[in-house]
Amino acid sequence: MDLQHKIIVVLISLMLVPRFCAYIVDYVSADTPSMGTTMEQRRLIQLVKELPDKGRVMIDDIPLGDILPSQTGKAVLGGLSMQSFLEHTFSGFNDEGGMFFGRLPKDWNKEDFKQHLDEYAVDYAILSKPDWIHLAESWTDVFKPLHHSSSCHIYKIGDRQASFIKGNGTLSVTPQKLIVTGVDQSDIILRFHYADWLRATNGVILQPVRVLDDPVPFVRAIVPSGVTSFEVMLQPEKFFIEKFFNSKKKFNP
Repeated sequence: MDLQHKIIVVLISLMLVPRFCAYIVDYVSADTPSMGTTMEQRRLIQLVKELPDKGRVMIDDIPLGDILPSQTGKAVLGGLSMQSFLEHTFSGFNDEGGMFFGRLPKDWNKEDFKQHLDEYAVDYAILSKPDWIHLAESWTDVFKPLHHSSSCHIYKIGDRQASFIKGNGTLSVTPQKLIVTGVDQSDIILRFHYADWLRATNGVILQPVRVLDDPVPFVRAIVPSGVTSFEVMLQPEKFFIEKFFNSKKKFNP
């Protein structure tokens, strides 16, 4: 490898290593028992594990939201698993003061709020901050009470739309992948954020598409004829390899 290629490798590595940190945390924490959590947190983790629906969980306790994906297999609003802080901080609770999509409870109207829950495939809410609990108790057609404790309230989101902005099918969510089945058309849009390192199986091509005022695009899937199911996976290693070879091509026309 000549000096030019060594420099290219170093530059690409410096650019991509921060992106990989969250994935390393994911893979390690996925097998790590819930040590260091309180008894109440462990009880909440068990309750979340038992929730039947597969959509996202919105949670206003950010530290707890960081560990829920690896401990429960549920996807937290704001991105798949720990990668949320990379490019997905617009969505979900992104502030310890309780701002949801950059807004406080008093800044929302019900119609707009429900639209955001629908667009981001939210099935459950775990709320601990008084202002958000008050909002949930005021909008009983949106928030259906499931569990109450001294530390938080768990709600089922009422009448959520399907997980497809465009197209039909069934979607299951895990912290590491989306499982899409029963697809009936060649062009679908999922209610999930797009990222460069997402890859799909069965020849499906993923493209970014803008939704609402979100600065991060959502996932558009171009499905080959005859394909009715596929998976969307986090594969940063392929992203790294493709970036590396594309960079080499630029320097070797």
